[in-house]
Amino acid sequence: MTLLETFRPAYEAFCDFYDINPDPSVVWTIERVYYVQNRKIFYLQDFDHLPSSQILATLSTIKYTGWFKGIQSKEKRLNGEILQKILTTCKTTPTVSTICLSGVGQIGDALELLNSPDLNITSLDLSENNLEFKETTILCNILYKLSGLQHLNLAGSKFSDRGLKMIAESLKQSCSSSLLSLTLDRCTNIKPEGWACFSDLLCHLVMLQELSLSETAIPLESIWTPLLHGCVGQIKKLNLSQTKFSANKNNSASSCSNKVNRFLVTAQDLNHIDLSGCKLPPDVLKLLISGISDNILLTEVHLNLSSCEVKFDFY
Repeated sequence: MTLLETFRPAYEAFCDFYDINPDPSVVWTIERVYYVQNRKIFYLQDFDHLPSSQILATLSTIKYTGWFKGIQSKEKRLNGEILQKILTTCKTTPTVSTICLSGVGQIGDALELLNSPDLNITSLDLSENNLEFKETTILCNILYKLSGLQHLNLAGSKFSDRGLKMIAESLKQSCSSSLLSLTLDRCTNIKPEGWACFSDLLCHLVMLQELSLSETAIPLESIWTPLLHGCVGQIKKLNLSQTKFSANKNNSASSCSNKVNRFLVTAQDLNHIDLSGCKLPPDVLKLLISGISDNILLTEVHLNLSSCEVKFDFY
């Protein structure tokens, strides 16, 4: 059965349940936009002009249409009832494998609704939310069960050093052979020393294709060797913009440069490196470029060095 056959009767039934009249604009959007354009992700912003009861009725149909593969809400605070409905729908709908709840406000205990061994999620985006210790603990319990997770975005989340360690451990235990992309941009609560556990995680993410750590305090020299031992044959995109090498007396420009070079001459599928806004020692920059040029497997690499400061002293 198609969306044209399943949505309208389900929607009318849930409107009756919520004691509201069906909204013709909802039916038109689903049948003339989602069906005609073959949209499989339910975008909440297409309906956020409607009363909450209409949104709840529309969300309730997802389980019964067999059409939608994901639900997305971005940059809009959600009330507790709608948030719980989204999470319950994701938990109970086998076809839903993508969840994006970016900047939706205080997730709190509602996240517990995803804590199920039967969850079939391959893409999870909880970026721009305040994930305090309680929420981070719930998230880790969920991640332990997501052995098929491929994409995780926690950019702009406010978890702590301890939270990162917990997340790294859960990913290492459950998703090391499935995770394809990991985004932790703007996780500014984590101190440089708090990223130590991340190196061990990178050694285990053997299938990782995209890694984004922009605007974090991760010491730039700590990335290259774990990548070399982990996903050097798979990594395609690496975003390290506005990060920096640590001014640590135990580092030397030579050793850091060699780490960068060893990774680059070994990478097999790399096509994008973003180091914009970084402070790069001259030796690092030199071996960065030579590593790319010496690697015959890399045929086209976009290297972003905009706004870089090529001057830095190692103490």
